[in-house]
Amino acid sequence: MNKNNNDLSNGLELGINEKLTICVSGAARGATVDLDYKLAFELGRQVALSGHNLITGATIGLPDWAAQGAKSAGGMSIGISPAASYKEHTKKYHLPVTSYDFILYSGLHYVGRDALLVQSSDAILSIGGRMGTVHE
Repeated sequence: MNKNNNDLSNGLELGINEKLTICVSGAARGATVDLDYKLAFELGRQVALSGHNLITGATIGLPDWAAQGAKSAGGMSIGISPAASYKEHTKKYHLPVTSYDFILYSGLHYVGRDALLVQSSDAILSIGGRMGTVHE
């Protein structure tokens, strides 16, 4: 076997135990939040218990419930905000911060944030969403 094949083999072997970044996407508002918040919390919790990182759009509703679930299990919760700063995130967008270990303030508004969120994820779980969830 040549060196390149060995390198590939080693890389694949190392990837088996790799920590994944799993996105939970879903409705921020509406009746579905009332129906699915327990599911979102449990998804976040299970991501953390599986040893993976949770990432969301740092918004209210189901993504925030998932972040709370991850934090409750001692997991890493990452948010990608549409805002350019903490102040804009909390004052203009009225979005939460307490459920996250780290928030990236992208300044890309919702459309750009969604693209960055998808690019940053190894897998995406969508629950109870509306048009914004479909967009992601």
